[in-house]
Amino acid sequence: MADNIVITAELKDLVSGHLKDITAQVNKLEGSLSNVGKSSGGSGSSGGGLMGSVLGANLLTGAISRVGGAIKDFAVDSVQSYMKNEMYEARLTTLLHSREGALRALNQITQDAALTPFDKESLVQGNSMLIGAGESAQGARKSIMDLGNAISATGGGSDELSRMSVNLAQIKSIGKASALDVKQFMYANIPIYDMLAKSMHKTAKEVKGMDISYQDLTKALSDARKEGGMFYQGLENANKTL
Repeated sequence: MADNIVITAELKDLVSGHLKDITAQVNKLEGSLSNVGKSSGGSGSSGGGLMGSVLGANLLTGAISRVGGAIKDFAVDSVQSYMKNEMYEARLTTLLHSREGALRALNQITQDAALTPFDKESLVQGNSMLIGAGESAQGARKSIMDLGNAISATGGGSDELSRMSVNLAQIKSIGKASALDVKQFMYANIPIYDMLAKSMHKTAKEVKGMDISYQDLTKALSDARKEGGMFYQGLENANKTL
């Protein structure tokens, strides 16, 4: 119901804006015809009147065509967006076993997409994977945002977030990170050993010889996001850029 209200309101605004365009073109047509009449001395010259009419008709036709095209594009985009949201809702409902919980999670993800450089699809994917691996909705959201913070700080975007979300979900499922899992962070330009060393109060050399758990990784990502951390305000700074 809320989605319908939003779409209707946006459509009204769109049509209203283009109706103003049509009105302007009609006024321009009237001005053109008036000028033609004056230039012909009021004689009603058929040639001048015809040119003015053709010009005005073309302007008006163009304005009306733009309205139709804009409404069509808006309708297609709105339907596609609505269908995607339904798919996201269905996926989260299945994972959380609760439509209410799914809607709450989806609303939070929508807010995150508006406040970060990441698109909604990559955030839904990341949250869904971690929830599917056994993480809670709130835990998944925090871990994905902490991961996104590190990715933003090192110049990555939605593609990197999607890829690293898969990696983090695999680590969550198994319980600890393999050597290849850790390398994935390095491939994404995230200095994971330095982050872990700072978080665990050890040296990078010591960390390299340890088994790294999911909890170790998520804590390191969380610590890096905090004030004084390696990537403090990484998301906020990235979101301020063009």
